[in-house]
Amino acid sequence: MKLLVLLSTIVSLLSTGCDHEEIDTTPHKVPLPAAINSEAVVHHYAYSLEYSETHEQSRWVMYMLCANRLDGPYNRNETPGCDFHEDPYIKTGSSDKSDYYKSGYSRGHLAPAADMKWDSVALVESFFFSNMSPMEASFNSGVWNRLETQVRRWAEWYDTLYIVTGPLLTDGGQGSIGENRVTIPTAFYKAIYAPSLHQAVGFLIPHLQNKESLNSFAMSIDQLEQLTQIDFFSGIQDESLLESTFNSDRWNWGKKQKK
Repeated sequence: MKLLVLLSTIVSLLSTGCDHEEIDTTPHKVPLPAAINSEAVVHHYAYSLEYSETHEQSRWVMYMLCANRLDGPYNRNETPGCDFHEDPYIKTGSSDKSDYYKSGYSRGHLAPAADMKWDSVALVESFFFSNMSPMEASFNSGVWNRLETQVRRWAEWYDTLYIVTGPLLTDGGQGSIGENRVTIPTAFYKAIYAPSLHQAVGFLIPHLQNKESLNSFAMSIDQLEQLTQIDFFSGIQDESLLESTFNSDRWNWGKKQKK
């Protein structure tokens, strides 16, 4: 299975979008973020990640979201295997259910399950604990959910998005949970590139309940790279200009597509 994914990754580098007759499952036609440990990078069916053994969660998760994947036929309740489970491909072992049990924190998706409804394997693998971080329930169902919903609207309007998402991992964080000592992040981020706009935007949201507008958390990719110490979208066309500027007016922040 993994060999097939790696072979399809090579094919994806030669293709150009989401509108193929055959769905391209690979997440990175643009370069993956720079990894601290290349041995900790794992390629799943629809997303890739770098796992931090120190913090027992992913440093980043990257995937591609397309307009033609938004109304997929699969859902958690009717798809076998959609329960939270350890990631068998993390060599050092991922966090597990016991870490979150009675911890007071929800199992917060990094790559949302709602973005994976187009394929049963993609949906099942979105429930790996390597794709989870401890989240306050009010954050997970509040501002984080609002951002996920906005990203799906952008995928509908702009056709294809490349998304890198993850926790802000610092020494100590806000403490830890479970026997595996899963770090509680101080904030969460998303870096989003829309090729049709040739625009990119970053978000860094403190890990607490917040009713501020999403726009108030938006920033340039350069700014987000400084705060996270992660190199996003390295080597893409016009990288310097694309990452150094953020034009809020180029993005539709509403609920309906502009005509």
